[in-house]
Amino acid sequence: MTTNTSKINYRNIILTLCIIFSIFHLWWIVGKYVPLNSDEAQYWLWSRHPDFSYYSKPPLIAYVNYLSTYFLGNTELGIRINPTLVGFILPLVHYQLAKTLFDDEKIAFWSSIVLFAMPHYHYTSMVFTTDTLVLLFWSLCMLYSWNAIKKDKWKYWILSGLTFGLGMISKYTMVLWGPLFIIAVSMINKKLLKSPRFYVALFIAFIICIPMLYWNITQKYVGAKHIFGLMGMYKSHSGIAHSVLKILEYLGGQVVCVSPLFIPVFYAVSRKWKSKTLGNDYQAINFLIIPLLITWSLFLVLSPQKNEINWTFFSFTSLPLLIGYSLVHFFSKNQRVITVSLCGIGILLFLVPSALDRMGIKSLIPPKIDLYHKQVGWDKLGENVSEIINIKQTGKDKVFIFSNSYHIASELAFYVDGQPQTYCINAGRRMNQFDLWPGIDQFSGKGYNAVYVSSEPLPGWFRESFEKTELVKTQKRVYRGEEVKPPFQIYILSGFKGEYVPSKHRGY
Repeated sequence: MTTNTSKINYRNIILTLCIIFSIFHLWWIVGKYVPLNSDEAQYWLWSRHPDFSYYSKPPLIAYVNYLSTYFLGNTELGIRINPTLVGFILPLVHYQLAKTLFDDEKIAFWSSIVLFAMPHYHYTSMVFTTDTLVLLFWSLCMLYSWNAIKKDKWKYWILSGLTFGLGMISKYTMVLWGPLFIIAVSMINKKLLKSPRFYVALFIAFIICIPMLYWNITQKYVGAKHIFGLMGMYKSHSGIAHSVLKILEYLGGQVVCVSPLFIPVFYAVSRKWKSKTLGNDYQAINFLIIPLLITWSLFLVLSPQKNEINWTFFSFTSLPLLIGYSLVHFFSKNQRVITVSLCGIGILLFLVPSALDRMGIKSLIPPKIDLYHKQVGWDKLGENVSEIINIKQTGKDKVFIFSNSYHIASELAFYVDGQPQTYCINAGRRMNQFDLWPGIDQFSGKGYNAVYVSSEPLPGWFRESFEKTELVKTQKRVYRGEEVKPPFQIYILSGFKGEYVPSKHRGY
């Protein structure tokens, strides 16, 4: 493939779009249109307890939150500035990766444009979860790994190892790059498997992971047990009908993430790849498509037990590049523009679903399934709990806040006045990070009162742990004119006697 000789500066166009979308993302954050979701709040709370790792995820997201909130405060902006920065960088990484793979700036341009029109890009650029970090490091690792394999220079092997290691301490799924990297090396240049540079790259990644591995060993491998739990290792098979439904749910979720209009475009390049009619580009397409297909296949196998739509986001680096390549080679300019534009309109509705309400087509994306419905009401809940403490309690230093849900406990820690440490009791739930920290037993018999918040009534057996219990407020969650999820029930509990005995965990 020859280098594009057009005078159009494709890179500057992409850079300009990165700036525009970053401004939009900042406007969305500063405008406080949607509160933090429970994962964001949880990872922020982790940053207040620095450690080598955490129960369900590696430690990097907590470290990044610690750094950003140190400068910008414990605010939504302090947390969400991180995905905004990643959202600015990611299209430029895609551009460089496509240009490096195909030596064609037009393909690089369209690959980045396709990324802008995909749901996962905007989600990971606006909401700070581990998907944001692992997607960035997976993309960088692919770029440096390709350069290392093709150019065999020390700097690229070192950068490959660094980004692989940083990806590993971002999210455990990054471990999949290890075998995929070996496959890529063996397919492109087997001789490199004997090169010390290859093993130095793997060793660098291992060194970065040592504190995380040490933490897991000292904590009796709770991180590994959690991953096995998500994979359904502790569950019995749910039957064929249930499995089929979960598989269809998984496939439907992936189609939505790819964007339905891009499916034929992806199929076009996949068909050419399968027939091995891509000429000099076959090796590069191999490098992109094999990790994607292996990842999709792996999670398809796991989907009957458990699946979440975001679990494959880390491997989505390949998608915009494959689609961009296909658009340039197999579709006309008008077809490219129309396809991307229609997907862009879909993204707009995805980001601002309330627009559907004004158009009278709310049922297209009903409130109970749209992107933001799980994030509704957290800030208001914090206000209500703060107000109740101010009105009902006199000794505020003798009040603790807790829930039976880590989602609620994490959100309360962020949105209650003063951002106090909160607690999560075990009422037969799965284990979580709160179980590795001091619990409410530290307050027993010391004259403490409490605020308990749950989407369920206070358990009868737990009432005996307090001298007095009172349901003071039920907060409904209304979104786009409809009530979503169970309401929050807020209790004032007086005189903690300390007779609470945690139930056994249901699993990891």
